[in-house]
Amino acid sequence: WYQRRVHGRVRMHISERANEFNIRIRDCAITSMDFGSEFKAATEAKQVAQQEAERAKYDVERAEQEKLGMILEAEGEAVAIEIIGDAMKKSPVYAEIQRIEAAKEVAEYLSNSRNRIFLNTDSLLVNLMSEFGGSQKST
Repeated sequence: WYQRRVHGRVRMHISERANEFNIRIRDCAITSMDFGSEFKAATEAKQVAQQEAERAKYDVERAEQEKLGMILEAEGEAVAIEIIGDAMKKSPVYAEIQRIEAAKEVAEYLSNSRNRIFLNTDSLLVNLMSEFGGSQKST
């Protein structure tokens, strides 16, 4: 880009100067052109700054997408909590199922452990339904 721009300006200046002497220049060729070290450093610094700006723009967009994802996830969890709450109010069966699932997970984890642990039913969440008016643990 810079070379074309310099070529155009050189051609224009040579043509203007040659016209003063009634010489017509059809074309000129620049066979070798080199920019100074300051110009090269400035060009490189500009490219680096542009890349950093693009990276920052990408980071901002990614953060906005993550924020939106977190908001949607939180809204979804809130709806799920409302649905679960409504289900538990209508029927204690849901809480009973959750209690059984939690006890199964604990039991599976403990059965795969090398250690032997003795737990009472309170530790296994077996008494969960007593708080919701469901089945009571036997005494």
